[in-house]
Amino acid sequence: MRHFFLDRRLRKIEKEANDDLLMIIEAGPQYYSNQELYHLLDKLGLQEYEVLQFNRKLFLILASVSVWFILLFFAYAVDISWLSGLMTFLILSFILAFAVGKIYLHQKFRTYKSSGLIRSIIQQELERRQKDASIS
Repeated sequence: MRHFFLDRRLRKIEKEANDDLLMIIEAGPQYYSNQELYHLLDKLGLQEYEVLQFNRKLFLILASVSVWFILLFFAYAVDISWLSGLMTFLILSFILAFAVGKIYLHQKFRTYKSSGLIRSIIQQELERRQKDASIS
């Protein structure tokens, strides 16, 4: 049992060490070349785009719950029990899908919350290097 927890902890540490965007915050950008920093800026932009697309899908899932609520009230008003059962199931499953999607989003894109900070750190380092190169 101890090996399981140790292996799981080691995999987590290895995963975090391989995340260059997280390493920018922890260690700083001075250990990266200009080409790597520009690549990380592109990676950050792609990550922001993916999160935006995923959030739009989650918003549509959550917005559709209001439609299921309207149909649920209609089913109760007309006294269609099978439709009200189906709408209740859809409401619960879409809320569950939204919650699972949010958890997945936070697990996959751990550095998204601090993407603005990462972007400014990289840009400041690139500007500093540009000034240093012009002085030399």
